[in-house]
Order: sequence, then C-alpha cells, then structure tokens
Amino acid sequence: MPLQRRAGLGVLVPTVVLAMVAQGCGNGVTNPDTTPAAIVIVSGNNQTAQVGTALGNPLVVRVTNASGGALSGVTVNWSVLAGGGTLGSTSSTTNAQGEAQVGYTVGATAIANQVRGTVQGAASLTATFSATASAVIDNTPAVITVVSGDNQSAFSGQALASPLVVRVANAANQVLQNITVSWTVVQGGGALGSATSTTNAQGEASNTYTVGASVGANQVQAAVQTNTSINTVFNATTQDATPAVMSIASGNNQSATVGQALPNPLVVRVANAANQAIPNVVVSWTVTQGGGTLGSVTSTTNAQGQASDTYTVGASAGANEVRAALQANAAINTLFAATANAVATTASVAVTNFQFTPASATVAAGGTVTWNFNQGTHNVTWVSGGFTNSADMSSGTHQVTFPSAGTFQYYCSIHGTPTTGMRGSVTVQ
Repeated sequence: MPLQRRAGLGVLVPTVVLAMVAQGCGNGVTNPDTTPAAIVIVSGNNQTAQVGTALGNPLVVRVTNASGGALSGVTVNWSVLAGGGTLGSTSSTTNAQGEAQVGYTVGATAIANQVRGTVQGAASLTATFSATASAVIDNTPAVITVVSGDNQSAFSGQALASPLVVRVANAANQVLQNITVSWTVVQGGGALGSATSTTNAQGEASNTYTVGASVGANQVQAAVQTNTSINTVFNATTQDATPAVMSIASGNNQSATVGQALPNPLVVRVANAANQAIPNVVVSWTVTQGGGTLGSVTSTTNAQGQASDTYTVGASAGANEVRAALQANAAINTLFAATANAVATTASVAVTNFQFTPASATVAAGGTVTWNFNQGTHNVTWVSGGFTNSADMSSGTHQVTFPSAGTFQYYCSIHGTPTTGMRGSVTVQ
C-alpha cells in the first residue's frame, strides 16, 4: 500500500486513509445527492384567462433527488407546447424549497394551452401544465332578470323577508360582473335599502325593500344604470293589518284537578279579512266561568299571529271558561272551555325498587292513601303530621286517612332520611 509522510505527524500514513479523511469520512459527513430525479407540479395548473391575458397565478414546479429531497439551484427550462401565448422567461432556477416558477400569458385563440417545464440536462424529467384561453366576454348588458324576491308581502312599514335579486347578462346570456343596477320604487311608496347595487361574480345584484303604508300593490324596478331600458319589475303587497278574526289555535277542552294548571297553554290566532296572520296585536284574557287564575291579563301576537296564556282551573269541580278578545276591539273574541276535576278520595303508592311510586300522591280532605309493599323490606315513617308509621314490611298494605288539607312528608327509615334517599309526600286538598 502506498505510504505518504504527513507534515507535522512524523509518521507514514496510507494514501487511501488520507483520501478518506479528505472526503470527510472521519467525522461522519457525506456528500448530499444533488442529482435531479423528479419534477412535479406544485401549483398553477388548470387555470383560465381571457385570450391574450396573463394567468392569475404563476406555474410552479418542485425538483427533488431520488430520496425526495428538494434541490436548489437547478435550472428548469420552459416551453409552450400548445396554444401559443408568452412565457415570462424561458428558464428559471429552483429556490431553497426546490421550487421554480414562471408567468404565462395565454394565446390569442380561445383553445387549450399547454406549457412544459423540463429539468436542464435531464430531458426525461418534465412537468406539463394545462391552461384555457377563453374568448373575450362581451361586457355589454343585454338582459336583466329576476332571480328571487318577487311577489312577497309584508305589513305597512315592514321590510320584505327576502332581498330582491336580479341577474345581468350579455346577448349570449353570459353573466356580467361589476355592472351597476339602479333601483326605483314605481308604485306603493316604501323604501329601498339603497339606490344602486353592483353585480357580483354570478352577475347578481340585490336590494332590500320596506313596503309602503297603504294596503295594496307595491312595485320596484331594477334597471341597468347605463341603459335603463334594460329593466325588470318586482311586485310586492302591503297587507291589511286590521284584525278581523280570532280563532283558537290550541288548548281548548283541557282538564285539570281543581286548583291545578292546565297542562298546555291557551293559544289564539289573529288574522285579517284575508286570513293573513297579524303580529303585534294585544289580546286580553278574562275568566268568564269557574274562577281560577290566568297567567297574565294580556299577551301579544307573534310573527305567526299567535298569542297565548296559561290557566289554573278553579277550586270547585265543574266547567270553566276563559275568553280571549282583542284589546282594541272586544267584539272580536273566542272562548276556551276547560274542566276542573274533583280531587280523588283515594290514592295508591307502590313500595318497590327502593322508591315510592308515585313519590307525590294527592287526595281530597278525608281521603285515604294505601301503600302496597311487594319488594324488599321498607316502611313508611312520617316526618310530621302525627300519622301512624308502618312496620318494616316486605308485603301487605298500610293505610292512612287524612282529615284536613296540607302537605305531609314521609320516608323509609331503612333506606332514606327526611331529605334524601327513599322518601315521598302526600298533598291533601
């Protein structure tokens, strides 16, 4: 093996070892792979521009080695394959991320365009971009049409629920962007949200409209500002806000135990002569039979023309009646019927599964409650009232008669306390 004297070492070192040191093998450093192995599209593919205009974004590729590592400083050559057009440059160099890019202006004919990026010195490493050169759009408005918002209605001084929307297009029915539309009220008064609006990318412009004060027809015109002969019309109606009829929506013919609230509210609907629901109408409520208590003396109709109230039936068993009437015109009214049921004189409570069912029983004064034991060992122990406690029982019954009104608490002393666990109550009316 050839030997070489190393300066300052005073020893002979094999030449091959010196070569390894020179290459960095002694400290674990290896030379990176700088050979391009792939080129891929990063962004900019499949764009569209009008003939003779630049694409909105550059064409971008990435060059990598066999391990997928990005390579910087690599030259990419660019060429137009189809469609003509002009490249920003014929070559560009990859950056630290391995990316190279170029701008492109599509050709003068409305056809498909293609651009290829090729790694210099490696003709097989290519990436091909597609683009479309679209024909120049005639930006002359030719037609304006209603998209949505026609034939709505609202009460005097109220805005329509949905905006008025038009679309502007040219003679080829291609939608046009950035066209100013003028809006004008031509019948019925009322107010527009703005005098003009501009079409968006879909060729659409919109506006809001508050109908006029007088009942009847309203009309709004939308026209192309530069040519008002290109126009269309929206129709709207100002509804009659005069209440003409009140009807029951729900809650009629319910029943409850005397002194208890009906399970569902009483609900009326107020409408005009055309049966259109009217909001913001005050309804007065009155008990006309049976006593009892209303939740409130007035309520106001909502957007569906409905107003509601709650009702607790009277203290005596029998028929109850509640009247709902317009506060401004009591002649427009309707009646709800309800029934107050007598309090039961007996009730049963099941003692099972470590609970009393029902946990709250109700009887009339002088009534009797029976506890039926059928699972486990439990008892009825009274917190107050002086009633007789049951024995610890796993079967059989226990009865208590309640001579006067009140609410009385009890519990199972084996499985509960006066405030937790297995406990219940009896309400005497």
